[in-house]
This record gives sequence, structure tokens and C-alpha cells, in this order.
Amino acid sequence: MSDGIDVVLDYSFGTRRMRDEYRRLLQPYGVTPTVVYLATPREVVLRRVRERAGDGADAVRLPEEVAAGYFDSFEPPTSDEGPLEVLASS
Repeated sequence: MSDGIDVVLDYSFGTRRMRDEYRRLLQPYGVTPTVVYLATPREVVLRRVRERAGDGADAVRLPEEVAAGYFDSFEPPTSDEGPLEVLASS
């Protein structure tokens, strides 16, 4: 079932448990996913959410307290989970 095609799954995968579940789903296919983590400071994330105009299909507007809750409950991936690429974002 391998066609040599790269696939990107753009999702928050906010907990290790969720990331582990996807790894288990992919294992029978011989796929080892690489997690790409965009390490962005909390204040930057909240500023970007505040500045969203909501004028595009992907420009979801969130109340700041909801965005802060998502950020605060996010479990950053660690290298012991498997292949990991950390990109610093500012």
C-alpha cells in the first residue's frame, strides 16, 4: 500500500495519546510518521488569534479564553515519541 507519496495530516494532535493512536493506525502499513512541531510562544499564538479577521475558510475566530485553554492543554511532542522536527515560530 506504499506508493512512495508523502502525505501531510494537518491537525493539532494536542496530546501524546492522540499521536500514539495515529502511530498505531499507521504501523500495520509500515509507516513511521514524522511529527512537525511548530513551537510558537503563547503570546504570539494569542495575538494571531485576536488578529484573525474571520474572512477566509480557514480563519476560524475563537474567543481568546478558548484559544488560551487549547494552548495551555497542549502536550508538546518529545523526541522519545519517534521522529520529530521542531520548527521555531515567532
